[in-house]
Amino acid sequence: MAATKMKMPMLLYLTSVTVFVITTLWTSSCHGFLLDDTTSSDTVDIAVTPTTIIPGVTTQLLVNCTLPRSTLLVFDASLRVQSIAISYRSDNKSSYTPLVTKQGSASPQRARSPNHPYIGQADGKIDHRSTSYLSASWFGPSGQASGMYRCSVKGRDGEGNAVEWDSQVFTVSSVKLNEKAGMTLVMNPPVIHRNPLTPQVALVCSLHNGVRLQVMPTIDDIVIYYRHSQDWKFFAHQSSSETAPTLFYQTYDFKSTVVGSVTSTSLSYVEVDMQLINAYFDHLDFMCKASGQNAKGEHVVLNSPVVQMRPSAQRRKLVI
Repeated sequence: MAATKMKMPMLLYLTSVTVFVITTLWTSSCHGFLLDDTTSSDTVDIAVTPTTIIPGVTTQLLVNCTLPRSTLLVFDASLRVQSIAISYRSDNKSSYTPLVTKQGSASPQRARSPNHPYIGQADGKIDHRSTSYLSASWFGPSGQASGMYRCSVKGRDGEGNAVEWDSQVFTVSSVKLNEKAGMTLVMNPPVIHRNPLTPQVALVCSLHNGVRLQVMPTIDDIVIYYRHSQDWKFFAHQSSSETAPTLFYQTYDFKSTVVGSVTSTSLSYVEVDMQLINAYFDHLDFMCKASGQNAKGEHVVLNSPVVQMRPSAQRRKLVI
């Protein structure tokens, strides 16, 4: 009986500790930001338009951060937002630098980053009873504006604890049309061997979707050309009005099959798969071209770089 009396206080103590721990964990889970100063990126929305900058063509880069009031109510109705910021870094190795910051009722403050030499237009609002947002735009951005963008929100909860939320990271790329980066033509594998003979080669021509949306919103067709010497000739063709591409060139050196799709709503491409037969095939050059109209209805043509199909001079080693 004495032993039983000794155990009762210990049992009550353990029960109290258990209730305290469970209560603490439950409270912390309801106020997720108390466990860490950065919570799920689902709470702050970021939108960036466009996702690809074409110097000389892209007229505006727009970044918009939004923090819905409904999101805060899920965590803490008493939370007060103090600031919203749009930050930038050029690559994974550099640190984020604030480009635009909105604090309280003050106007958004704009700054330059060493790798982002622009001061754009900004607008924002912090409202504890509705949606808070911060928008920034940069006109005529160059390739230096490409990089990684992020939205950050700082504030305090009802108990005075500092909280911070970050959005997902949004990456903006850049291409230069004078480098023919709008069209890509890839040969896989890039090196062809004669002994033993590389069995199959794929030739894929595709149009960068970010380029197409800005330069060629309406695409008519994609053509892959080939040449033995100087004259370019049709190799494969796919138009927006055709359900399947057409193959124009067949040879005893290889057997070819072609697939493709040309559409103004998704990725446009033409792929030719070549099964090599003759190790001493003719040397060939390939190039692809896309034709369509820009937003003004003017005819636009984009060319890919030239890809050479040559056998390797070295003998490939066999691994047994």
